[in-house]
Amino acid sequence: MKITALIIAAATALCCVSCGNKSSSSETDTNITGRWSIEDEGAEGGYIFDNNGTASVYYKPENTYFEDGEFFFFGTHVGGDRLKYDGDILTAEIMEKNVITLDRVGEPAPSDFNGDYIVTGGTMLDSIIKSLGFDGTDKPEIHFRVEDNKAIVVAVDAMDYVYDGTRLELKGKHGFPSSDGEAERSGDTLRIKRSDGGERVLNKVK
Repeated sequence: MKITALIIAAATALCCVSCGNKSSSSETDTNITGRWSIEDEGAEGGYIFDNNGTASVYYKPENTYFEDGEFFFFGTHVGGDRLKYDGDILTAEIMEKNVITLDRVGEPAPSDFNGDYIVTGGTMLDSIIKSLGFDGTDKPEIHFRVEDNKAIVVAVDAMDYVYDGTRLELKGKHGFPSSDGEAERSGDTLRIKRSDGGERVLNKVK
């Protein structure tokens, strides 16, 4: 099973950004609240910035989705008695082992998988946490969001952040790395300068 290293790279890339000064502009947009995807790095993932100064990290696992009442988990079909869902708790078994347990946030919805779940157990939980870049000693809350039957894995409240229009500072939690550097928002694009002359580009997800 492949879990992309994209988020690990996203977490550490800002550590090598330039620390030089940057001229400010009265037109700079300092609001970056929302979901931002990392551009052109091979997989779908990025950051979710909340308006309370916290940031989550997310990625969309490959070949993981719900279809016709069945669950395709990293390309493995889970159906029949191996998939149990009562509208509130979902459990999936592979080779007679519980690989993931999801607890729906909010009211039960027996006829619809779409919604937000907390990953509360299963053999995959520790693997997901470590693959996101956490050391596993102080476990973050992992959510499994289903939108249009497609899955998004979210490490909730992974960082605190401050963005003043010229710099983006990220303070990691749960063993997640901290970083800071020059950054500028222009419309739905957030550009982060790096010391090697390149840049990381984030695009606002609408």
